[in-house]
Amino acid sequence: MFVRTATRGETQCPHIDKTSLKDGKILIADNHASSIRLPVINLDALLNQEHSPVSVDKLECSMTVEGRLTKVRGHLREDGWVECESRSYTYEQQVATLDVNLFLTAGGSFVIDKTTVTLYKCRLLHSDCSRCLTLDPMYQCTWCGGGCNFREFCPVGSLPDRETADSICDRPVVESFEPMSGPLEGGTRVTITGRDLGTRMD
Repeated sequence: MFVRTATRGETQCPHIDKTSLKDGKILIADNHASSIRLPVINLDALLNQEHSPVSVDKLECSMTVEGRLTKVRGHLREDGWVECESRSYTYEQQVATLDVNLFLTAGGSFVIDKTTVTLYKCRLLHSDCSRCLTLDPMYQCTWCGGGCNFREFCPVGSLPDRETADSICDRPVVESFEPMSGPLEGGTRVTITGRDLGTRMD
């Protein structure tokens, strides 16, 4: 059980500055070894307190993924950020993203703060080539080996981007469209559903 104690106002307590996170999120690709960097404000004030419950050599980052608790060492960087040691995280659920809590602790049970980490699987974010290549770049997904994969899982030299999608993706497949009829004079909005329909309108 984690217990957090604080003797100051919340704005002066050490806490993770979520506004400083890139895109406001912490993203980790499934089964990819990655370190996590946390922008922590006012940690130095707590470290310098007399009889402080926190010491630099006791920082830990912990996450529970599908019932499995994982702890790694945290290291205070010169820029004031805390870097959680690199390791891989994976989950079994067949969902594109999974949000889990990350606790930054010190001295065992002392919780400095917590934030949310989003684990994700590129292959479940999008299953066809053109849509995979137009995913938000923050996910670092690309098309290789016949599927949507995290970029670092792909062989060097096989990293297409959205500019080359139309040349490397399969030909478009139209699965359905609606409505299937309309007035002769036109003006009907048609919705087309299919795979590999391209990355842009020409």
